Amino acid sequence: MMLSVLKHTKNPVKFWFLKNYLSPQFKDFIPRMAERYGFEYELVQYKWPRWLHGQTEKQKLIWAYKILFLDVLFLLNIKKIIFVDANQVVRTDMKELLEEPLDGAPYGYTPFCDSRTDMDGFK
Repeated sequence: MMLSVLKHTKNPVKFWFLKNYLSPQFKDFIPRMAERYGFEYELVQYKWPRWLHGQTEKQKLIWAYKILFLDVLFLLNIKKIIFVDANQVVRTDMKELLEEPLDGAPYGYTPFCDSRTDMDGFK
């Protein structure tokens, strides 16, 4: 995913990673990769609140962090965040998505597999 983002843009890129779910090997590797490919990165984390029902399934935890805690994971001066799953391949410059007006909406989503007609039944 990361290399596909970098391949399709001439603009600076910064990746944020949920520190809680990275392997020690990835944490060791990411500084070298950032230097080689010229991107910025930051590790973010947030401790699960005691008052919120805990999740035991790792995938549900990750989804909760992506949806529930965006306002506390990132600095308030960040205008937009583009979430890309690790297994996705980016086929265009993400700057287009960054510049898309949300007209006050808190979230924006790309069309689901818009260019793949074999996915029409799942839209």
